[in-house]
Amino acid sequence: MSADGGGGTTSNNNNDSKKGGMRRPASVPKLRSVALCLNGATTTTDPHGGDDDDAAGATPVNVTPFYELASAPGQAQVIVDQVADYFASGKLNHLLKPNVVALDVGANIGSFALELMRRTGGHAQAIYCFEPVDRTRHALMENVKRTLDPATPLRAAGTIVRVQDYGLGRETGTITFDVRPHAPACSGAEGLAASAMNRDAQVARIVDKMQDPENDDMWAKGKPRVASAVRALIPTFMLKAGVGLWVDYYNKVEKEEVKLDTIANFMQREHLDHVDLLKVDVEGAEEDVLMGMANGLDLESQGGIAELKERWSRVGAIVMELHDVDGRLHRVRHLLESVGGFRVDLEQEEVFKGGDAQGVDVWNVLATRDD
Repeated sequence: MSADGGGGTTSNNNNDSKKGGMRRPASVPKLRSVALCLNGATTTTDPHGGDDDDAAGATPVNVTPFYELASAPGQAQVIVDQVADYFASGKLNHLLKPNVVALDVGANIGSFALELMRRTGGHAQAIYCFEPVDRTRHALMENVKRTLDPATPLRAAGTIVRVQDYGLGRETGTITFDVRPHAPACSGAEGLAASAMNRDAQVARIVDKMQDPENDDMWAKGKPRVASAVRALIPTFMLKAGVGLWVDYYNKVEKEEVKLDTIANFMQREHLDHVDLLKVDVEGAEEDVLMGMANGLDLESQGGIAELKERWSRVGAIVMELHDVDGRLHRVRHLLESVGGFRVDLEQEEVFKGGDAQGVDVWNVLATRDD
């Protein structure tokens, strides 16, 4: 999650950043170069063909070089595949125009910006990428320079894809993040991400999914014979032990203090009269990001509600991954429909049907306008 103003990849319009420019990680993280399969192509170990017989002959439509964190191999393709689902319905196609302005809140390493640049032929007006976690933002900035928005004879790198070194939330301030080095896409506000997970429940849920052949594509990556062998040859107690070791590795948490601003402040500071597309993927803090549009308003007054409705009228569409905890989906849907004036559609990926590893329902929320 993070934001950028109009300063490109080496500047930032956050007040704290004006003094010294974009924050750099205290120690530069190691990156890993990968080839991403785009256009919904079959994902294989070898993106030019496939080294397992179940995916033999698969020919990716498009392969793009990208950096991911070396501590989290394979994460980039997972995120790219998830991003493709945002566009699968075609309901965002009318927004994919050369002058599109987008906010990518929870940008991670830049997969959403990659897809948006690809779908607009590289001619978006501006994509503001918000990523407050130092190591993840380092990978994002390298991807901007290498693939997303590299320098040309006419402009500097990051002219279109503009990286911000802070996140968006309910209010301006500093919070503690649970940073997951081996699962950076799952990093988030303290208590909302890894630290809130129940290990035993997670292990049991993963093992249950592994024992159901219908879930083979999720964990065995389309290798049914491998999945069948695991079920036939590995006793459940050993499988649980192995999954437990993986969960401990995957859920390792490190603390990091990060900065937040609000979407209302950002749009005002950047003089944005309209945002075509707002993407939010912030691991449980979705409602906080949206409530940041009410920053400075008295929502107990009719004038405050009217101003909030006017602010939301300047956003064309929203695509968001939402974790439904304590009625969050109901509240967010009410906000978007009653105050924002959006039509809301819900979709759920196969991997999240029946809940994630903790039993939490995770939804893709698509908010669009009839006009």
